[in-house]
Amino acid sequence: MTTTTTTARLSLPPVRRLWFVFLVLVASAQAASEQAEESCRANPTTTTDERDLLEEEQQPQSQPSQPRFPCTPEFLQDYWHDEPVPGFHIACFEEAEASVIDDSKEALSVTIFKFGLAQDPWHCRTTTKDWNDIKTNCLETTESQLGLSSPSSSTANLNFQPYALFTPEGQRLVTGGDDDDDDNDESTTMGRIVANVLLRTGVVLIFQGGQFLWPGVRVGFERRNVRLLEMGGPDDPTNSNHDNDNDTTNNTTTVTITTLSLKPLVVSIQGFLSDDECTYIQEMAQPSLQYSGVVLMDHDQGRPASDFRTSQSTFLTHHQDDLLRRLEDRVASLTRVPRSHQEHVQVLRYGLGEKYDYHTDYFDVSLYSQDRSTLALTKHGRRNRLATVFWYLSNVTAGGETAFPTTFGADWYQRTSEDSVCNFPDGSSSSSSSSGLLVKPERGKVIIFYSLLMSGKVDPNSLHEACPVKEGTKWAANKWIWNEPMHFIDE
Repeated sequence: MTTTTTTARLSLPPVRRLWFVFLVLVASAQAASEQAEESCRANPTTTTDERDLLEEEQQPQSQPSQPRFPCTPEFLQDYWHDEPVPGFHIACFEEAEASVIDDSKEALSVTIFKFGLAQDPWHCRTTTKDWNDIKTNCLETTESQLGLSSPSSSTANLNFQPYALFTPEGQRLVTGGDDDDDDNDESTTMGRIVANVLLRTGVVLIFQGGQFLWPGVRVGFERRNVRLLEMGGPDDPTNSNHDNDNDTTNNTTTVTITTLSLKPLVVSIQGFLSDDECTYIQEMAQPSLQYSGVVLMDHDQGRPASDFRTSQSTFLTHHQDDLLRRLEDRVASLTRVPRSHQEHVQVLRYGLGEKYDYHTDYFDVSLYSQDRSTLALTKHGRRNRLATVFWYLSNVTAGGETAFPTTFGADWYQRTSEDSVCNFPDGSSSSSSSSGLLVKPERGKVIIFYSLLMSGKVDPNSLHEACPVKEGTKWAANKWIWNEPMHFIDE
């Protein structure tokens, strides 16, 4: 199966064509939205001609435009964390004030809140408005201690993807490896465009792992009015390419993302699916349900899947129904990760007593050394499952919770089976204690739990379990999201 990524017919080298077009789109949208109604709405993107943008860049500016996301405590409080988050940084880009040492009018001032902390920000200054200048003097310098490096750097770890910069709403701006080795007029022009996009954006989120994750901030934090788009048209925050890019029938809605846990990062969204959608998915899946399989680690080879998992499941594709296509778009809009990173939706049915023992959704390649297909799939660890979007399609009278045993410092490895998190429900929609986190099934709700850290490394704390159903039937579904386009979904 193949997938289509966003491209444009420009006379640029193929390696840089995609990111340049994206920057063109972002720059055009930001120039048209200086008077944004509120800082939390998603950034609409519109196509523009490369020539028009370059002409705009060459026009004298009577006064600097206001950044779309202001570097103020009122705005930043929705991104600052109470504890350091490895691989996550917040950067503020502003026009630099005149300096006795450097009176360049092109200088930028960059303030970086390392690891998402408000305390002790790091300040740097560029001498030009240029992306390579920003990387060299601010982001990749050893003085900043951010741990960022371009793929061409001698210190780069090629087992991980290059770092990337995003708007606070999850729109990719530029990747650390872009424009590394170029030294020509075209590169200089694009470097200036990147710098101006960052300046217009104001507040930028930096992810060492190269993929966007919703910042958790603190347990109980609510990120309100997150804009979702139903159909992935020209306003789609993920910028996926679809045949209906000129479709004006997109339905827009907003949701609230609530943080349930920081280690692992787990967030919850109520009402993501309607009652009718939940029923429809169950009816579609029912005829093809079979008892679930598992991918066995080296030390579990030869054991039956029922030793670990007793649910029934099936995979559905958007070719079967338009609703599934719309839900794929909705998931992409929610996660800010394009559809091309998704696997097909897996629908699950748990009857009385059925469960799925503790496991992680990422692939620890050290445990699959004998499995050539898994090693090839993951490129020996460079690509992996980034997140799981888990849909609850039914309420459950008793049991059926999703359990995260290592949340809140719980020591799962010292626990006996009698001490399972599943044995400590308190009846709430999500409960937490020294024994871990329990998320109770609620029809229409989804949770996102991240298998990778913001640094790009796997997160062992994402260990989770489907608790046995004690009364009733549990219907659920999941979308696995990868940190790289995987082409599972045929666009």
